[in-house]
Amino acid sequence: MLIETLGKKHVREILDLLNFHERVYFGEICEHVAINKGNLSKILNLLVSFKILKKEEEEEGKKLNKTYYSLTDFGKEAYSLYNVEKEIESKYSFE
Repeated sequence: MLIETLGKKHVREILDLLNFHERVYFGEICEHVAINKGNLSKILNLLVSFKILKKEEEEEGKKLNKTYYSLTDFGKEAYSLYNVEKEIESKYSFE
């Protein structure tokens, strides 16, 4: 199930962003990933349900709460699978 989740469209882009930045709020993810907000929300919720991401909400006074996402320890290990993929592909060139 993990490999299937990591292979979904836009997941790698999201995890790349979160690996580079410790904590990112929803609006920032929207700016960096070309996906509509509804689909982004579904993907983020899926990653949270698999404990790949942690979700935190902070109150912003009278404004709406900001929702922040960060990689969990499990998420960091899962993200490392992308590097394993690169290593295997470079070792066994399919050209």
